[in-house]
Amino acid sequence: MGKNWSFKMLMENMIGSKLKIYNIRIIDRGLDDYRKILQLQHELRDKRHEGKIPNTILIVEHPAVITLGARQSANKLTTSREDLAKHHIDIVDIRRGGGTTAHNPGQLVFYPILNLHELGLGITEYIRELEAIGIELLQQLGVQSQRRKGFPGLWVTECGLGASCVVRDASCVVRDASRVERNTQYAIHDTQSAIRKIASIGVRVSKFITYHGMAINIQNDLSIFDYIVPCGLDDIEMTSVMKETGKCHSMSQIKENLIKLLHKHFSTQKENRRAFNGCATRLVKRLYVKRNRNEQRNRNPMTKTLLYGNPTTNQYRRKLPAWLHRPLPADDDFRHTEQVLRSLGLETICSNANCPNMGECWARGTATVLILGNVCTRNCKFCSLTCGRPAPPDPTEPGRLAEMAKQMRLKYLIITSVNRDDLSDGGAAHFRDCINKVRQQCPDMKFEILTPDFRNCQARALEILREALPFVFAHNVETVSALYPIARAGGNYQRSLNLLRMAKEVYHDVQTKSSIMLGLGETDAQVEQVLKDLRKAGCDRITIGQYLKPSKKSLDVVEYVIPAKFDWWKQKAIELGFSWITSSPFTRSSYFAEQQNTL
Repeated sequence: MGKNWSFKMLMENMIGSKLKIYNIRIIDRGLDDYRKILQLQHELRDKRHEGKIPNTILIVEHPAVITLGARQSANKLTTSREDLAKHHIDIVDIRRGGGTTAHNPGQLVFYPILNLHELGLGITEYIRELEAIGIELLQQLGVQSQRRKGFPGLWVTECGLGASCVVRDASCVVRDASRVERNTQYAIHDTQSAIRKIASIGVRVSKFITYHGMAINIQNDLSIFDYIVPCGLDDIEMTSVMKETGKCHSMSQIKENLIKLLHKHFSTQKENRRAFNGCATRLVKRLYVKRNRNEQRNRNPMTKTLLYGNPTTNQYRRKLPAWLHRPLPADDDFRHTEQVLRSLGLETICSNANCPNMGECWARGTATVLILGNVCTRNCKFCSLTCGRPAPPDPTEPGRLAEMAKQMRLKYLIITSVNRDDLSDGGAAHFRDCINKVRQQCPDMKFEILTPDFRNCQARALEILREALPFVFAHNVETVSALYPIARAGGNYQRSLNLLRMAKEVYHDVQTKSSIMLGLGETDAQVEQVLKDLRKAGCDRITIGQYLKPSKKSLDVVEYVIPAKFDWWKQKAIELGFSWITSSPFTRSSYFAEQQNTL
C-alpha cells in the first residue's frame, strides 16, 4: 500500500530540508500619536542596522493626522493648514516616498523594520510582499482587492456595463538608499471599471533597513481624505472595508490575522519562499486536472469583461426604465454650489447618499447639509453612508454652515444628520447650535430639520430643539413596518411615529413631515397603512419617492414604480388630509422642500 502523504510531508519531501525561519518581533501599539511612532521607527531602524534587535513590525492606529511625503508635486491639500488645525488634524512633513496621505482611528497601519538583505528581498519585491499581505487580509474580510501596475497600494474595482476609469499622474512611492525616485506614468482605460483605493503604501529603505509602511482602511472615517488629494492622484475615491461590505469588524481579530500573515511572509528567506511556492505549484498540478485550454478561448467577451473586476461573480445591472434617466450636472450654478461646500469643508446628504437629484438641486443653489459627520452609528441597508465610530461634534461646524448660507444667499436651509446613538442627546444640541448660528447672520432664514429618531432621548432632544424654533420638523419612517427588520434593523417603526407625534404635541403650530420609499417589496395596503399612521401621529407633510440602490452593498430594487402610480398615491394622501405632498419617482425628503404649496 502506498504512503499516505500529507500536504506538509509532500512539501518537505520536495524541498528536501526544513525552511530557515527568522525571528520577528511584532508590537501592537494600539492608538498612538504619529510623531511618537515616527521617532520610534527611527530608533528601531538604527538598532536593526546595528544588529541589536531582530526584524520588528509595529502595528498601530493613529489619531487624525495628514502626512506629506518626499515628492512635493504629490503633496496636495484641498484646504489650508490653519483649517486642518481647527479640525484638530495634525499635519506632519516626513521623508518617505509618495505624496499626501491621511490616518485616523479605524485604519490599520503597520510599519516593518526589516533587513531586506537578510530576507533576500529587493525593494520592488518587498512592495509586492506588502501588497500580497494586504490582498490576503482584505480577502478574509470579504473584499477582493488587486494591484495596479505603477501604483503601489491596493485597489477595489467594481465592473459594470458602460462604466469607465482612468488613473492619471501616479508615481512609485518607493525611495531606495540612494534616494532615487522612480516616476511611472500609467493610464488605465477599461470600459467596465470604477476604481477605489483601499490601501496605501509609502516606504523608505536606508542601508537595507525598511521603515514607514502600509495603511489599510478598515472602518475609519473617510471624510479625512476630503482635505487632501490622496497620494497626488486626482479623481481617485478612497474606500474602506466597512464601506465595501457594510460590516463592522473587531480590530483585535483583524490584528491577529495580520500577525499571522506577517509571520508567513517575512519569517523566511526569499530562496525558501521560492522553493515553497514552486513546489506548491507543482503539487497543485499533480493533484488537479488542468483546465481545458479552449475554455478561456471560447469565453464570450461579456463574460471576460465581467470577470475582470470580480472573477467570483457574474452579475448584470438591472436596467433603469426610461423615466429614471437624468442628465449629468454641468452648469455654472452647480459648480458654484460645489465650490462653496468644498471650500468650507461641509458634508451634504446629496453626495453621501448618492442622491439622483444632486445636479438639479445644486444647479438651483440648494443643498441638504449633513452635520455631525458622515459616519453613522447604524447600518441601514437602504443607505450608502458609512457605519462606524463617529468623531465628536465639530464646534466649528455651525460657523461654517452660517458662512455657507451667507455666501449662497439662501432663504431656506435644510439640515440633517446621521444617527448619533453615541451622544446622550442624539445630536440635538448641535442641531440647535447650527440653527441659531445661521440665524445670527441670516435672520430671515427659514429652516427644515430632518432628524434621526433620537433613540432613548426623544423627550430631551425635543426640549433642546425648542430653543431653535421655528422650523419644519421632519423625520422619515422610510418604509413600511413589515420591512424594518430587513431595511432598517437599527430603527423602530413605532418609535419613529412616536417622535413625530411628540414633536406635534410639543411644538403645536410647527409643521411635521415624513417620507417613504417605494420599490422595496411593499404592498399597496402596507403603504396606505403608513399614510394613515402618519396622519394619526399628526404629520402634516409627506414625500413619496422611488427607492434606488445607492451602493453595491445596499438592498436591491424589487420594483420600479411607474410615474402614474406616484400620482395615484398623491391623490390618496390628499384624501387622507396631508397639507403638503410631493410624490414622484425622483422625490426625496428634501426635494423642492422650499416650495410653499404643492397641492
